[in-house]
Amino acid sequence: MHVPSQSSLDALFARVTSARVSPILAPSVLVQVRGDEARALRDLVRISDFDGRDFHCMCRGDLALELFDDDSDDAPPFATLGLHHGISLRFDAWGSDALLLDGRAMLAWLAARGAPAWLRAFEDDRARARVAESARVAWIDAAPACLLPLEHHESPDGMRLDARSTRLVEAEARVRAAYASPDAAAAALLAWYGSSAGPYSGFPSYEALPEQLLFCLGPRFAREAAASSRDDAVVRGAARFFASWEMVSAKKSELADIDDALWARMKRLVPAVSDNADRLARASEIGAEARARRKNPAPVKTASGAMLVGVGEARLHGIASDGKSLYVADGKRLVAFAPGSTIPRVLHTLDDPFFELAYCAKMLLVTEINRGVVAKLVLDGPYVPMATGRTRPMSLASAPAVLAWLEPLERVDATTNVITQDIAVVRFDQGACRIVAQRPSAFCLVADRHGLFWLELANADVLVVGERGPIARFARPQPGSSSPPRLAASPEMLLVADDRALLVLPKSDGALTPLATLGPVGGTIEALVADDFDVFALTASADRTSGRLEHVKLGGGPSTILADYERPPWDRGSIVLDARAISWTTQDRVLSLSRR
Repeated sequence: MHVPSQSSLDALFARVTSARVSPILAPSVLVQVRGDEARALRDLVRISDFDGRDFHCMCRGDLALELFDDDSDDAPPFATLGLHHGISLRFDAWGSDALLLDGRAMLAWLAARGAPAWLRAFEDDRARARVAESARVAWIDAAPACLLPLEHHESPDGMRLDARSTRLVEAEARVRAAYASPDAAAAALLAWYGSSAGPYSGFPSYEALPEQLLFCLGPRFAREAAASSRDDAVVRGAARFFASWEMVSAKKSELADIDDALWARMKRLVPAVSDNADRLARASEIGAEARARRKNPAPVKTASGAMLVGVGEARLHGIASDGKSLYVADGKRLVAFAPGSTIPRVLHTLDDPFFELAYCAKMLLVTEINRGVVAKLVLDGPYVPMATGRTRPMSLASAPAVLAWLEPLERVDATTNVITQDIAVVRFDQGACRIVAQRPSAFCLVADRHGLFWLELANADVLVVGERGPIARFARPQPGSSSPPRLAASPEMLLVADDRALLVLPKSDGALTPLATLGPVGGTIEALVADDFDVFALTASADRTSGRLEHVKLGGGPSTILADYERPPWDRGSIVLDARAISWTTQDRVLSLSRR
C-alpha cells in the first residue's frame, strides 16, 4: 500500500485514452469522455498532501471514475477511483483515502455534461452544514460563562459524556461554584437547554450537556426553578428536560411532582417542530398516571385479565419471588413489590445498570455484569459482595446450596497464537469460585437440586449439557431465527424451547430420557418457567409487537393462551412462578395471574 499523492494520480492520467463516470450502486454510465477531454480530468482531480493520518469514509462512495488506456468496447479499466460526497477520493493502491482540494469542481464538470444531481446534493450538504454551524455558534453563545470554553466539557468522540467522566464532574463543580443555589444553577441550565428550537429527539450530541448537568443537580431543582421563574426561556428548557427520554423512561416519579400550572406553561412554550409537543404530552400523561398511583397503589385488572401488580421507574429486567413479594431489577435499582401495592420499594441502588438477580433461601443473589461482582442481599440487610474481579458474570443460576454463572474467558491457541474466547461455567462453593466446564459456546445456564445444566452449539445441533457431559441433542434453529433456544428446570424435568416447539426431558433417578415434543406453542418462546405441574411461556408475535402468556400442558396438545399484552419489538420479558401466581415483566410493568 502507498500513501495518496498527486504524482501517482498524474501518472494514471498520463495513460488515459478514455474515462467514464458511473454511480457506485448502479450500472448506468453518466458521462464518458475520450482523448484530451479525458486527460483534462487530471486538472480537476487534485488532492491534498498526505499528512500521515489515515482515514477512510465508512461508505463505498457515490461515484466511480473509471480510467481506460484501451478504447475497445470490452476493455476493462486499468484504474478505478471512488469519489465520496465531493470530499474525498479512494484508490485501492493507497492505504488511506485522500481529501479533494476542490471536489465541487469535479461535480460541476459532471453537471455541465447532463448529470446535475450530485452537484445539487453537494450544495445541499454544504447548506445544511452552514445551518448546523450557525446553530452551534448560537448554542455556545447561550452557554453559561462558567462552562466556557465548552470543548473542556464535551466528549472528544462527539458522544454523550459517561456519568463518571472527569469532564462531567468538572462541569458540575463549575456550575455549583458559579451560582448561589442549586435552584439558580438549574435556572441557568434550563435557559441554555431551551435556547435551541430544534427537536427533543435526534438533536446534536453536544446539546446533551445541560441535561446531564440538570440530572447531576437533581430534577427537583429544575422543577422548582421552572415553577418560580417568569423567564419563558427557563420554562422552554423545562419542557425539553421533562420530555427527555431519560426522564420518561427512567424518572417517572419526578414527573408526578409537576403541578398542572407548570405543565400548562410548558405546553404553551414547546417549540412546534418534530414531535416535541407529543413527547411533552406523553410525559404529562406519565406524570398523571404516577400521581394517581400514589393515591391508590392497589393492583388493577388489565384488559387481558392479568393483574397489574407493579410499575417501575425504568424498563424492568429480571424478576424473582419469595412466594409473597416480587423482586425486580428497575434500572440501577433493586426493588420489591409487596402484595397489594404497585409502587416499588427500593432495596438497593447499584453502580451498574446491567445486572441479573435470583432469589434463594431468604436472600437475593446478584451478578453485576460490567463490574464483575457477584453479591448477595439478605432481605432488609446489607448488600455483600461475595466474588469480585470476575469477567462479565451472567446467566445467574441458583438453587438450594447451588450458585453458578457463566463468564467469558480468553484462550490463546498454542499453535496459531490466536486469541479465542470460551465460556466458563463457574460454580461458587464455600467462598471460592470453581470452573466446572470451559466451552466455546455455552449459554442459558440453569440450576436445580440435580446440579447445573446449560446449552451448547455443536455444528448443526444444540446440546443439552449437564455437569457430567452432554445428555441430549436437538436440531439447531435455522439462521435468522428470532429467538435463541431457552432452557428451564423444574424439580423433576428439564424443558427446552426453540423457535418450533417445546421439548421436555423428564428425570428419573437422575437419568434423562430422550426428548419429546410438546405444543406447539403460539409464537416464538422468549422466556420459560415450569414446576412439576405447569409450564408457562412468554411468546412473541411474528412482528414482536404483542406478547402472550401461554400455558403448556405436560400431557401434550396445543397450549392455552392465558393473556395477551402489547409490547415494543425490543422488549424481552422475564417470568417467575410461585405457588400462588405466575408473574412477568413487560416494559416498566409487572403483570400477574393467580394460579388458584
